[in-house]
Amino acid sequence: MKKQVIIALAFALTSLGVQAQTDTNARRTLEIQIEENTITFDPGEKDLSQADLATMIGFATREVGKMQAKQQQIMAKIDKLEAEGKLSEEEADELRDKAEDNFEEGMDHFEEVMESWGEAYGQRMETWAEEFAEGMEAWGEQVERDLENDSTMATPPPPPPVPPLPNMGGEDNDSTEADPVKKRIVISKDGVILKDQDEEVTEEETEIRFKDLFDEGKRKKSKKINRTESYFDIGFGFNQQLEDGQYLVEDIAGQLNFWRSRSFNLGYGAKSRIGNPYSKVYIKYGIDFSWHNFQLEGNEVLINSGTAAVFDTIATNLGYEKNKYHIAYFNVPLMLQLDFSDAGKRDDAFTLGVGGYAGIRLLAKTEAEYNTAQYRKVETKIYDDFYTQRFRYGVMAQVGFDSFKINASYDLNEFFRAGKGPAYNMVNVGVSWTL
Repeated sequence: MKKQVIIALAFALTSLGVQAQTDTNARRTLEIQIEENTITFDPGEKDLSQADLATMIGFATREVGKMQAKQQQIMAKIDKLEAEGKLSEEEADELRDKAEDNFEEGMDHFEEVMESWGEAYGQRMETWAEEFAEGMEAWGEQVERDLENDSTMATPPPPPPVPPLPNMGGEDNDSTEADPVKKRIVISKDGVILKDQDEEVTEEETEIRFKDLFDEGKRKKSKKINRTESYFDIGFGFNQQLEDGQYLVEDIAGQLNFWRSRSFNLGYGAKSRIGNPYSKVYIKYGIDFSWHNFQLEGNEVLINSGTAAVFDTIATNLGYEKNKYHIAYFNVPLMLQLDFSDAGKRDDAFTLGVGGYAGIRLLAKTEAEYNTAQYRKVETKIYDDFYTQRFRYGVMAQVGFDSFKINASYDLNEFFRAGKGPAYNMVNVGVSWTL
């Protein structure tokens, strides 16, 4: 980036004062090239002494050189962090832009300092010239009086001391203009932004201090945003069977009591962010154990007839308290999820996900509990596969806020093996909490 700094120095000096301060070898206009930055000294109609020019040149060269060296260090550090994968390409470009903006502001401020210096120096030299002219005028009058009185001619007065150069850093400037407001570079959920010094940096934001980029100790204390984090799910729900995968089982064999046909599941896994640290897209994956109970209406029970699984009504004189079938699965879910939590957090805001799963049957059984004329309570448990599918697969969807989720799943394959039972597909609706 090329920055032109033009310093105009106006001096209101008398010709005598100018002659006293001018070096005949001084150049009227002087340019200094420091890398890509050009500093031009333009004193206007008057010349500067060689000593003044040397002072100005030394100060400008030193200060601009320091600013440029710092800028190069910052750019190199950003390049290194990007190469190490600690900054995305987009974040690195934004930081480079902010660093360039800071450098431009610094050069603008430097230009103001030099202009203030020129004005202050001009005012001091003008005062010096006026004092010198007054002294010479008074000496001339004294000489005339001495000549009239035939007395010894007065000695010319010594010139007043040349005023020192003003403070180049602007500390003694008479300018009342405030320094430009310094900005803070902050990474937020909206990207890299600039904030005024008096603006608060929230917990969800991270301030970038360029000097800290070179302090390994401080940089290690900054919050690390992990790409992958683990989770634990616990959920409850309700089961239903859909005839031909479309219709609720009603008024036929196998009708379920919805509120007593419950499920329970435990899951563990991880979710990995796709993209930069501010991406809302995640892949969620893991393992899951689920238990499903199907409470039948009336006196129906699921039995193995030897050739197929059938729902049969038996012993109508028995008072059934429980007549259900039960199945358990080990599942492997995979979900694409949008998580609108702030960077560095998960399941802390609105989430939306779709995905699928595959599972294998671990257990199948039927349970019945009834009373007879002889016994108040009779329980039976029969362990069998009842011609259910050994494997299952399906699709699922999830929506939630914070750790609370509402889930729905649908088995794409039939619950019973083809030709070995009713053409039912299992569907489940429930709630879960992600810990």
